[in-house]
Amino acid sequence: MSNNIPSRETYIKQPDTNKLDTLYDMAVSADQRLYRLEKRKRFDTTFAGFMGLVGGAIVMTGRWVIGR
Repeated sequence: MSNNIPSRETYIKQPDTNKLDTLYDMAVSADQRLYRLEKRKRFDTTFAGFMGLVGGAIVMTGRWVIGR
């Protein structure tokens, strides 16, 4: 399976210590992915606001050129 997640059959056949290691690795991976998403929020918000300003300027320039 993707992201190094074993299939159900493979997971059930593993000894208990390997199961705990697998669960720990999955928890750490999920925590790192969430941290990256939370950190990216500021960039996404800033970029969206800037693009809104650019789009508004284009619309206003178009209205001025066309004269409507």
